[in-house]
Amino acid sequence: RFELIVSGSHKLDAFDPETGEWLWTVGGMSRECIPTPVYGHGLVYFSSSFDRAKLFAIRPDGKGEVTKTHIAWESAKSAPHSPSPVLVGEELYCVSDRGIASCIEARTGKLHWRERVGGNYSASVLYADGRVYFQSEKGEGGVIEAGKKFKVLSRNKLGERTLASYAISSGAIYIRGADHLFKIPASSEGKEP
Repeated sequence: RFELIVSGSHKLDAFDPETGEWLWTVGGMSRECIPTPVYGHGLVYFSSSFDRAKLFAIRPDGKGEVTKTHIAWESAKSAPHSPSPVLVGEELYCVSDRGIASCIEARTGKLHWRERVGGNYSASVLYADGRVYFQSEKGEGGVIEAGKKFKVLSRNKLGERTLASYAISSGAIYIRGADHLFKIPASSEGKEP
């Protein structure tokens, strides 16, 4: 079925988008939930935010209060307060606000790797063309190869503070900095940036 998933203060709720009927809730979350939930493999992935960040995978087929029955897995290690995770195939990638990036087996919660990528983060993780992108608040970007092994492909500096997540259009990445809007076009070979 189609569900509208809403993360809010202290809980995650699901509604029928056509009728508005409340379907289920998972409680016990923190006061504010900033990251956007992600869906795949029959699970909803989201991070409960501020006072106690924790990454959850929820089975969305329940009815009513499902906190004790529908949490497939959870992890409090390096969970993001602000950046949203991204699901790429079988892996879930996330970065904590304090710069710890993780690659997690999406179905089970098994950790493939957890590495410090430097800086503090507000921007959400991005995936494009086999690469995972991270943008720190200092304006430093990191690009890693998507996969179960941690491999840095490049690092770059914009020279100014960046809090916003990337925007993508026509093969280019747009980054809003404190003073400028940056456009990083696709490479000359026609591949994604």
